[in-house]
Amino acid sequence: MKEKVKKAVRGNPKRVAMKAANLRRLASLVKKTKNPLDPARYARMLGVHPKTARAYFETLAEQGLVQPVNYHPGDRRGRPAVFFQNAQAIENKG
Repeated sequence: MKEKVKKAVRGNPKRVAMKAANLRRLASLVKKTKNPLDPARYARMLGVHPKTARAYFETLAEQGLVQPVNYHPGDRRGRPAVFFQNAQAIENKG
């Protein structure tokens, strides 16, 4: 996992270190759950903007660790939210 994170992170050394740490932390959280993950919730946990958290999830998706899933709870109107789910949990279901 560390090698995948290193390949996904480039740029300013200080930002690189922070992004790599957040990606590793997020990847660790992803491994522990089988439920779809809300990027906004994890943004609050990581102390980053929701767009940044979505970008982190997209990076993990490119690495094959998570997959995007549409989440449309009950009577909610509008387009479904995009959550991310542990790729292994999806494979084990199917």
